[in-house]
Amino acid sequence: MQIRDFNTLNDLDLKIIECSINEFQENGFHKASVDKIADMAGVGKGTVYRHFGNKILLFFNAFFYILSISTEQLEKIDLSPGFDNAWNKYIEMILNFSKRWGKFFLAISKGEEGMLVKREANRNIGMKKQYGYLVHYKERGALCLQRILELGQKEGKVYSDIKCDILAEMLLVNINHYLMVKTADNEMKRALNIEEKYSLDEGVAELKRFVCRGIGIYKNDGGSI
Repeated sequence: MQIRDFNTLNDLDLKIIECSINEFQENGFHKASVDKIADMAGVGKGTVYRHFGNKILLFFNAFFYILSISTEQLEKIDLSPGFDNAWNKYIEMILNFSKRWGKFFLAISKGEEGMLVKREANRNIGMKKQYGYLVHYKERGALCLQRILELGQKEGKVYSDIKCDILAEMLLVNINHYLMVKTADNEMKRALNIEEKYSLDEGVAELKRFVCRGIGIYKNDGGSI
């Protein structure tokens, strides 16, 4: 059993995935309990395994499910109201995704636990298939942003010499990296009782202003979008 086709998931499949997301977010991959996931879903542990194979496959089905629904929401951004609305909506949605699921993604990005997840994934799924899924969702997310940037060029708000396809991928990678690092930093500071100098929202607002000036949105007026 590998990564499920999300179009074929039934109500029970979705319930198990949603419960697993909560458990993995709360306890990380290593400490997460399949017994607890089964209890939350109202099924036996064997049912979880019959539907998703094992713990690592359940984790990655949840992981790619999050990427799938996040990407679908980005693709539904309405371009008709114009660039300003679409650009703001895109950044807002990326920020909301990070707030909602940031702790889940830390499970595959930090320290020994991240290495454990990657080893188990390579053994059960295979590196080529994992990266195939990741590239698929990254390209779809970048294409959404590319279309928004191209709209900005048509409206004269984004510099005309910018290569929107390249910039979209760079922005998506860097924004997501910042959000992941900041989420991990905030988690560590909370654990150590250290006061945060600024919030995730404030950091994203500054990053957004920096990007806007770089691609020509603010030009020289110092305004804000």
